[in-house]
Amino acid sequence: MSSFTREIVCRTSPYSTCGCCLDGCRLEITSVARVCVSSNAACPGDDRSRFEVRPVSDRVINTKRLSERHGAAPPVCSNHCAPNDNSWCARRDHALPDLVPYVPGIDPDTATRFHSRDSPATCGGIQSLLFIYCAVNRPAVIQQAESALASGTRVPDPECLWLSLSVLLYSDKFAEVTLHCERILRTGGRALPRRSVQIAGLVRARARALRGHCLDAAAELQDLLDGGLPAGLRGVAVAWLLEALAGAGETQQANQLLLGDRFGPIDELPDQAHIHAARGAVQWADGRYEQSLAEYLTAGRILADLRVANSAIVAWRSRAALAAVTIGRTELALALAEDELAIARRWGAPGAVGAALRALGLARRDSHSTHVLERAVELLQLADARYELVPALCDLARLHVENAEPIRARTVLVTAIEYAVASGNRAWLEQANALLPLVSERRKSPKLTRQEQKITRLALEGLANKDIAETMFLTIRTVEFHLSNVYRKLGISGRSELRDAISPAECA
Repeated sequence: MSSFTREIVCRTSPYSTCGCCLDGCRLEITSVARVCVSSNAACPGDDRSRFEVRPVSDRVINTKRLSERHGAAPPVCSNHCAPNDNSWCARRDHALPDLVPYVPGIDPDTATRFHSRDSPATCGGIQSLLFIYCAVNRPAVIQQAESALASGTRVPDPECLWLSLSVLLYSDKFAEVTLHCERILRTGGRALPRRSVQIAGLVRARARALRGHCLDAAAELQDLLDGGLPAGLRGVAVAWLLEALAGAGETQQANQLLLGDRFGPIDELPDQAHIHAARGAVQWADGRYEQSLAEYLTAGRILADLRVANSAIVAWRSRAALAAVTIGRTELALALAEDELAIARRWGAPGAVGAALRALGLARRDSHSTHVLERAVELLQLADARYELVPALCDLARLHVENAEPIRARTVLVTAIEYAVASGNRAWLEQANALLPLVSERRKSPKLTRQEQKITRLALEGLANKDIAETMFLTIRTVEFHLSNVYRKLGISGRSELRDAISPAECA
């Protein structure tokens, strides 16, 4: 074994060529070994490096102070780094235990039997999960999961099935997850263990909730819990049920579930990070933002202790940031949103990046916020993550209203309403409809000068700028200047939106 020491400093980039770290974390490589992910054998040509992590930048130090002051979990600097090629091998941290202490949805007694190098029963899922924890190797873990779930092979063992479906879920592959689950459920019956059928139903319900069908997902999750899920899955299932109910606006039912012990005392269920985050979602939907923030930060502390950096497991940072913004704790919100974005970009799932950008845009509230939220909406649409998308569209509409851009706000709200109707989500529909009067009020009586009115009327008649200039004996540049003023006053971007923004009668 050779040994050497060299330093890599990540200041503004969420990753480096040799080591993966959050902003401002210095990775000091102290020794090198070799290991292969796909088997227990040595893997020539790929390094496994052991790291010591030391914060060096002011931003990270200040964020740590912020965390201590506001009670947030400190940023988790992941010590794992991906190889420079697409092989299955990767470096691992010396602090990574041989026995994995935490696997979501699997009771601790079973989880402690899992070795970080995997076994045939887990089909590469443990290594994939560890990569997800530190937000690296997303293409590789997706490939591994798809290989395990390939339709030409038999349905894998329950542990392998759960891990592979979870990997796709955490990677924003909601459509693929749904197809795999439905194929497994069609097989069903005596051909599969009962637990495999339960796992497929559970993951399908979660994918439905994340794609906006919260009521359908809640009903499915309720049936699964009533039918008796294994103890290890019960905590995740209850948490996902609570979040589905919160997303559907069914906060009364969610609070009854929190107060009762229908599925056992809620504080004694496994996967408490998921439970606390679900409580935060319910309290957010109920308008109890201080309590929501506290629950999300508690979830973050639990995950930090478990060395889980990636919010694909539980999106606590972005949602805590939203709660912090709402109650005026902007400094904390900004720190959380920036950390979330760094990790989400390293992981590369569009939904995760979109959710982080939404939180960042609202936390910053500067001249770039609208652009940041527009990008967030694009990525959430790409992921079909409607659970986050519709609220983000409403946030974007509010920004357009504040910026006196009523036509853009109306366009965004129409999109939000279409998604809400398609999802059958009454709470989202009410949220979007509540903003429509603000758009209507801002649209009344645009104050155009007489010259602007004449030019606008001719533009509405279909005349080009050159023809308007000839008709009014003006230069083309003057026409363009007046039209740009009209677009600004009406809150539109150009001619394509002009007819919807003002009628010819208003230009008479």
